[in-house]
Formats: sequence, structure tokens, C-alpha cells
Amino acid sequence: MKKYLFILLAAIAFVACSDEEETNIIRPVNAPADVKVFFQSEIGKEFGESNTILSDTRIVHSPLGGDVRMPSPDTCCVINSSAELAAIYAGEKQLPDIDFTKYTLVVGKEEMPQTAYLLKGMNLTEEENLLVLTLKVKSTENCLMIHYQMRYWALYPKLPDKPIVVKVIGRP
Repeated sequence: MKKYLFILLAAIAFVACSDEEETNIIRPVNAPADVKVFFQSEIGKEFGESNTILSDTRIVHSPLGGDVRMPSPDTCCVINSSAELAAIYAGEKQLPDIDFTKYTLVVGKEEMPQTAYLLKGMNLTEEENLLVLTLKVKSTENCLMIHYQMRYWALYPKLPDKPIVVKVIGRP
């Protein structure tokens, strides 16, 4: 009897620990079809095409004289209004209708070294003073590039007003 009681207590402790770790995960919502289509068409551009969300380049004044186009830095935007979405969009399509009283949009890009990467998963967790977005990536085998910007997006239930930190797992 003591053996069964010990096994039962161990199982309850294991389940309790697992639930505790899962409580701070914020899961994305299933975005409406028009939102999915918009972001797949505007972020999912083929190589060599200009992305219309979070512009690819910025103009930097060179110390040698003149201006130089440089890749813009890593960016993660927490979007809580149509005006904020319009501010990061340089295209000509109509923006999707998102109810920002209920939802928060997370859009970003990461500079990836030397090759193209596939986004294998995103995980958003809430910590005491910040949000942590973890991107799980895998490099594509037969593609060597000098520079690659991986882009991502997700629609979440309204997020708390906290700073966001991005961690990338799988990048060398």
C-alpha cells in the first residue's frame, strides 16, 4: 500500500510542477483568414523581393562619404492599434481589420547569419517584468547567403503592457 501511495504522490507532484511551468505561456489566437492572407503575402515574399513590413534597409551616412543602404536592425514590434500597424507597413494593400481592443499583434524580423532559416516555432511567455518571445529556427541546408532577415508574426489575446525580449534558438 505504501508503494502505491508513494507512486500516486510522485505523479501528483510531477503534474503540479508541469502545470506551474505552463501557466505563464501566452498562446496565439487563430487569426482570421484575411489577416493570415495579408501577412503571408506581405511577409512571405520570395528572395530578392522587397518586404513591405518592417522595411529591409536603412540609409546610413558612410564615414568615407555618401550614404549607404544597410540592413535595418532586428526589430520586434508589439502592435496595439491600426495606426501602429500602418506605421510599419510600406505597401499599398488595405490593412486587415483587427480588433485591437481584444488582440495584440506581434511582428518582427531577425538578422540571420550566412544562410536562410525556417521558423519552426514561436513561444511567448510572461515573466514578472517582461514578455519573452522565443523563436525556434532551423537553417535550410542548400542555401548560402551573406545576409538574411527572417520575419515572423502572430496575433495574441491582448498582451500586458510590458517590454518584449526576443531569444532565438537554433542560430549559431
